[in-house]
Amino acid sequence: MKNKVLGTKESMDLIVQSIQQTKIKLYHQRFYYLFWGWLVLVTSLAHYLLAYYQVVSRPYLVWPITGGLGFLATLSYGFKNSQKTGYVETFLDRTLKHLWIVVGISVFVVIWVVAQAYQSNPMPIISILIGIGTLVSGLQMRFTPLIIGGSSFFVGAIVLLYVTPMEGLLVYDICVILGYLIPGYRLKNETA
Repeated sequence: MKNKVLGTKESMDLIVQSIQQTKIKLYHQRFYYLFWGWLVLVTSLAHYLLAYYQVVSRPYLVWPITGGLGFLATLSYGFKNSQKTGYVETFLDRTLKHLWIVVGISVFVVIWVVAQAYQSNPMPIISILIGIGTLVSGLQMRFTPLIIGGSSFFVGAIVLLYVTPMEGLLVYDICVILGYLIPGYRLKNETA
């Protein structure tokens, strides 16, 4: 196959088309950060309030309930969005999808192992895993707010070692705001 030499207008059109496709991809990524950011923030605050006011004996059960519902909602959104837009998966999309699948499985395994074997708070390790996913996503998309947000989860993991589990819920909320919500809204604004 021969390489075709493009003229100036064709080259500019190709560049504009590439920029538009990147904006569309980033626009669709924002849903995941905003959805999971709000879901985790609300779940964490619910856990905190249920524990603080001793409303139920096991307030931590809000996590598997909302996590399961969030997983199903994410799958549904991804399927419907791909059907509606005629979505074509790029190498970056596939890489990020696989990254987050591995992070999700890792979070589940960490929660299970830490709760069963050590009976301690898994939040610092979860924060590290979420930080890896967020930071790598930010680096791959070359999106500074996600890079900063991913780094905040690492700082949060260190802070989580020095606070009580109840205070840790609030620390984690700060990480979610910095790592998911602010980048999600910035993605929304930059791609609108």
